[in-house]
Amino acid sequence: MKTRSPEYLSIPDVIETLDAYALDGRHPGDFLIAVLSNDLKEAFGRADTNNAENMHAVLRYCYNHIPAACWGSPEKVKAWLDFKRQQREMQQVAERK
Repeated sequence: MKTRSPEYLSIPDVIETLDAYALDGRHPGDFLIAVLSNDLKEAFGRADTNNAENMHAVLRYCYNHIPAACWGSPEKVKAWLDFKRQQREMQQVAERK
């Protein structure tokens, strides 16, 4: 992922957090959970000034750079976090052998 197009220069922390969510299943916080769940009313309510002003870039990054399976509804977000947690657990078990 790690795309640093000029349109994303205003949201580097958001990109880092979204990448960690998509790759590792790290919980991204309430603002991004709302974005990922497609709850824009909640997302704008939780956004700081920078993220509110750059919501289009945040959404564009999601659309273009993270898997569709991990965002778009609360169910997809929950399933993704559960899937990534299970992956981590399986990896930990494999590493102990």
